[in-house]
Amino acid sequence: MSRNSDAVLIELAQFGWVWKDRSRDRQRLARDFDEAWSFSKTGRPQPKDQLVDATARQLVLIEELLQFYVVSDPGEQRRMRAAVSGHPSLSPLLLAVARRYAEHGSPEKPIDCFRLALAAVSLEDCATDFRDVLQTLGDVWQAIDAAGQDPRTRFDEASGWSETVSSKGGDMSTAERFLTFEKSSYLKYRIRTGHR
Repeated sequence: MSRNSDAVLIELAQFGWVWKDRSRDRQRLARDFDEAWSFSKTGRPQPKDQLVDATARQLVLIEELLQFYVVSDPGEQRRMRAAVSGHPSLSPLLLAVARRYAEHGSPEKPIDCFRLALAAVSLEDCATDFRDVLQTLGDVWQAIDAAGQDPRTRFDEASGWSETVSSKGGDMSTAERFLTFEKSSYLKYRIRTGHR
């Protein structure tokens, strides 16, 4: 890994204990995220407390890590996924970040929130439970579609950053999950029932 992504991962790992407690309560995690960030008109999340809040600092680090992740070579991406999987308390944080980026994504914004949302899911690599990943991917898929973009193209791109071997929490590899999500019974169910 590059020195920059190493530094981000080291600093982020120091916060893991904070998120370990919050990972048990998904609604609280989402509320903390919303309280720590406000999305500006440009689409870039802005911390509300000038980075004095630990939650805001973690989210700055997550965005920085995701930016490194999408431009890294496959070997470095693999090392980054391994580093993240060593801190299971980061899993719910990454999935919450993915959902929030998807909610605030728009083609008019200079930051590609959808790309960062998919990068967060890829980096999380189904570390704990594939059902949480399915729910998050459903949210991201529908947000991309609602923005008038083709989710299939975005998910295909994300498969290129993703692991091709199943992780401990997955029933298939993350790359395969991205490639087959459009045909999944879960997505069909969400669309049929109007779940948003």
